[in-house]
Amino acid sequence: MDRGCTSLGDINATVTLTLGREPRPDGEDALACKDLHIQFQIGSAVMHLDNLFDGDDQLGKSLTALL
Repeated sequence: MDRGCTSLGDINATVTLTLGREPRPDGEDALACKDLHIQFQIGSAVMHLDNLFDGDDQLGKSLTALL
């Protein structure tokens, strides 16, 4: 398996959770998650990829520089 590393910075996440009631057999209602939405905003990302293009170092370094 090919390997690489990634560094992410300035990450902001917004989580929206919608709760509702779920009836239980004992007649009591339980709290239940009806909807979950997560949005990420990533301010910066740095990637380094190894062993690309069947080990062709020149192509791998070129793509890493481009990214």
